[in-house]
Amino acid sequence: MKKSTITQFILACFAVLMLILFSIGLAEGNFIIMGIAIILFIATFGVGFTFKKKFRESGEL
Repeated sequence: MKKSTITQFILACFAVLMLILFSIGLAEGNFIIMGIAIILFIATFGVGFTFKKKFRESGEL
């Protein structure tokens, strides 16, 4: 597997975990967990798009 594929897979799994964490926070009524999950989810997407641009520019994608 390519380095870019592995990196994107790991980021996708982390994003899914953040969605699960958000759901747990919602079920428990804990706004702190929900906030942390949303921030980490958005940050994960930002990192993913940055890596995708870097891989596309270097020809690895």
